Amino acid sequence: MYIEIQGGGGGKYANTGTSFGIVDYLKHEDENRIEQKKDVEPFFNALQDNVEASVVIEKLDNNKGQLGKKDAKFFVITVNPSIEEQKAMGRTEKERSANFKNYINNVVMQQYAEGFGKGHNAKDLMYYAKIHHTRKNSDNQEMHAHIVVSRKDLANKVKMSPQTNHKNAETSGNVNGGFDRTKFYIDCEKGFDVLFYYKRNYEDSFEYQNARKNGTEKERERVSQKKIEDEQHKAKEKYENDKRIKQLRMILKKYSKEMSPAELKSFLRSKFGVDLVFHYSEDKSKPSSYSIIDFSKNKTYKGEDVFELDKILKGEKFEEKKSDKIKKGNRSGDDKGSQTVIRGREKSSYFFGDVANDVLSFLDSLDSYDFGEEEVDKKNKKRGRKNK
Repeated sequence: MYIEIQGGGGGKYANTGTSFGIVDYLKHEDENRIEQKKDVEPFFNALQDNVEASVVIEKLDNNKGQLGKKDAKFFVITVNPSIEEQKAMGRTEKERSANFKNYINNVVMQQYAEGFGKGHNAKDLMYYAKIHHTRKNSDNQEMHAHIVVSRKDLANKVKMSPQTNHKNAETSGNVNGGFDRTKFYIDCEKGFDVLFYYKRNYEDSFEYQNARKNGTEKERERVSQKKIEDEQHKAKEKYENDKRIKQLRMILKKYSKEMSPAELKSFLRSKFGVDLVFHYSEDKSKPSSYSIIDFSKNKTYKGEDVFELDKILKGEKFEEKKSDKIKKGNRSGDDKGSQTVIRGREKSSYFFGDVANDVLSFLDSLDSYDFGEEEVDKKNKKRGRKNK
């Protein structure tokens, strides 16, 4: 994630006069999208989804109380997610755009507002953002956003300049207050990772890169140690993940031979705290893929990475019975057609292409759900006695 705060000088980022120049520049993609019969991205903020360019100019130009002729009237924040970060925001352009807007309103501009330490939230700011899907004079799909934010807050009372990079007087000798741009960039990046469950390598983070380039010797040592700890944590996590996949593969290999898909789904849920969620394409009579939700580990796996779907179906006509729907006592679900959909809190997340977002977002609520090994062992023994 690359974020930059601009404003001042000549050219399109000149900010001591009218905002007409920058607003007009930000419309450069509109004509091409109309020709391509694609939706034109509107100006938006935390309070409005679609604002006309003329209204943006009027609002910004009239929000300059107590500012002198040569004072900055607005600033421009540019947010540039990497290709991998764009993938994390969704599978389609429409989905990525909606999630990007959510990120800008609820993370970027919220962190910007809080950064001044004046009790403001994103909704207390006057700003207008616009998403672009390509770079000017380029056909490359590089989604990014420009945010034009007024120097004055929405009430036209408080001056807020991100170019006063003051820090705590006790540690830097500068005046108290102001805006810490480094903290802003770090908090925006961390907010992205939380919102989209994005697993960023610490070595790729702004915190690490900035400290290595601009930090003191002590700061460089700190981030180097943190990098080592991050690598150790990831190695341990991968080991545990690979170990669990092998366990799940053995379970599916053993019981898929003995049971129909519906019986297997019900058995795994009750005995091991594992649920199979089947996904469908045009052929509604047979799943095209599936996911494994491991409640005991709070994880979701792409089914084909664990065990082949064909070996579960065994050529049978697939049919989920109503009795196989998740009961209220064991997580609730709805039966849409023949696909089980897990209910979860609304959240935009993206782990892998063919898994529904509503299934993945459900994982966020699993922390208190415990499948004790002792209980599983008791049920397995009980099943063994019945089979004898």
